[in-house]
Amino acid sequence: MRYNTLMHDKLLAALSTVNDPELHRDLVSLGMIVRAEVVGGVADIKVNLTTPACPLKATIQADVTRAALTVS
Repeated sequence: MRYNTLMHDKLLAALSTVNDPELHRDLVSLGMIVRAEVVGGVADIKVNLTTPACPLKATIQADVTRAALTVS
């Protein structure tokens, strides 16, 4: 399958609505989104957390998943 630039842009726009719970800024502008691709209708997202043992990892993961599901 081919990489879809339009879907990538839509995915980044959706992810820009997700805020880091501690920093209160969106993950995209913070540079925490390492990869955001849509290939064959499947989103592949990698988030670089502020620390590997981030206590809010589950919250961020849920928020990222919720945002990605809004992309169509």
